[in-house]
Amino acid sequence: TWVPTAPAGTSLYCWALMVATSYERGLLAGQYKQRVSIFACNEFEVYSNMSVDLTPGLKCKAVTVNLQCKYGGEFKTALNTPIFITVWSQVVQDARYLDHDWTAKVDADAVFLPERLRMLVNGISEEPTGVYLTNCKLGMHGPLEVFSRNAVTSWYHGITRCEQHFKKLCKGDCQWGEDMFI
Repeated sequence: TWVPTAPAGTSLYCWALMVATSYERGLLAGQYKQRVSIFACNEFEVYSNMSVDLTPGLKCKAVTVNLQCKYGGEFKTALNTPIFITVWSQVVQDARYLDHDWTAKVDADAVFLPERLRMLVNGISEEPTGVYLTNCKLGMHGPLEVFSRNAVTSWYHGITRCEQHFKKLCKGDCQWGEDMFI
C-alpha cells in the first residue's frame, strides 16, 4: 500500500467488481497507475469472475460467479443482487475489511475520492450493528456503497433474513439490483 496512515477511525478498505472483458479493465488499470479511486484507499481489491492481470503488479481476485444478469424490474436496472451477494460473501471470507474502519464498494466507472470519504467518516462512531452511509435521500445507490466494519458483518449474517423478508414483501423476487437490496 502507498497510502499514509489514516487518522483514527478513517481507515478504508475499498473494492471493485470488474467485468474483465469490458472497458472496466482499462479504467481500473489507469486508476491503479495514477493511484486514484480505490487505489488511494488503505487497502484495496479488484474482484472479477476470472483471474487476470490488470497491470504489472496487480492481479484481480477471481470469484466463482457469472457476471451476466438480466435487466428489468421496477427501475429497469441490472438485476444483479445474486452476483453482489456472492462477491460480498467473498469480501467477508477474505476478512481484510476487518482490518479497517470502513469498507467501500466502488464501481469502476464511479468518480471516487477516498480523501473526501475520510473527511466524511471522521468522527462517526461505530455502532454495535454497524453504520452505513446513504448517498441519496432515497437510500444507497450502487456506484458507491459505504459500510462500517460492524455493518459489513451484520449485513452478511443477515442476508438470509433479508432475502426472506423481501420475498414475502414482494410476493416473490423483488426484481431489484444490489443497491436496492442493500
